[in-house]
Amino acid sequence: MRRESRSGLALLALGLVLALTGCGDAQPAQEGSAQAVVTLPQALSVSDVTRVELATSGPGMTTRMDALVKTGGQWGGLLGQLPAGTGRTFTAKAFDASNAVRYAGEVANVTIQAGQTTAVTLLLQEVNAPPPFENAAPRILSLVASPGTVAPGGQVALQAAAEDANASETLTSAWTASTGSFSAPSSLTSTWTAPATPGPVVLTLTVTDSKGASTSLSVTVTVSTGNGSAAVNISFNTWPQVAGVTALPSSVAVGQATQVTASTSDADGDSLSYQWTASCAGTWMNATSASANFTPSAQPSGGTCTLTVVASDGRGGQGQGSLG
Repeated sequence: MRRESRSGLALLALGLVLALTGCGDAQPAQEGSAQAVVTLPQALSVSDVTRVELATSGPGMTTRMDALVKTGGQWGGLLGQLPAGTGRTFTAKAFDASNAVRYAGEVANVTIQAGQTTAVTLLLQEVNAPPPFENAAPRILSLVASPGTVAPGGQVALQAAAEDANASETLTSAWTASTGSFSAPSSLTSTWTAPATPGPVVLTLTVTDSKGASTSLSVTVTVSTGNGSAAVNISFNTWPQVAGVTALPSSVAVGQATQVTASTSDADGDSLSYQWTASCAGTWMNATSASANFTPSAQPSGGTCTLTVVASDGRGGQGQGSLG
């Protein structure tokens, strides 16, 4: 067996829910508001991030700065009176105790529609990221879904950005959902047409590099037949990442056990479950744990047996890593 490592850079998941108020005199029709939520990676300590600032800018508006408030394990805040219009840019920065920027991210060309709700998510990247291992998984930098609530048969415009730390890698994209249809399911920019049945629908974007490493991000939009004001719940799910898989010993004979360990992370802080499988005959111990033991019972074809782990977050997100 040979060792294959995939790096998962620490991320901050920043979900923005941009909501326009309904009727009455609470806000003019040409203004909206934004509900921002930041989720920290499990690996971060309390001192890693002490404050998060969000800048909103665009044509015809004055750039505004908002300091998000930490509640429990999340950062958030309500951004009121955002002018509706095109070309809006959201820029987030996370600072540590020494006032240094540790994480940053930006999404541009966002349209805020009067009377509509736009969902935006940013995945903040380390400013001083370590060099990638043999093959780093792609990174989804931003995702915009506009509007976040749509009538049956209506359309949601989707806009995403992604990159790979390995500059030579070619990326492919795939949009999936349990219902509805995509105009361009293999493009970062697409349009989703809602089904006739109302209810929440999870839209998932998966980006895969030319070596098979992938990352996914999901957004839940609501198909609604209601009129007037309503409480809108838009959520995001960052899928787990398998940063690496190791085996000790890495080469064994038939009947000899090896211990395999998966290094994983989940930017949302979800509890992960595991499932190990092998491409050759053998038996597992603790196959549903991050660390498991495998004993081959027969010589595999070609002499190499691939061991694979799938990490699941319980909300439909999965990350996969293999060794072999």
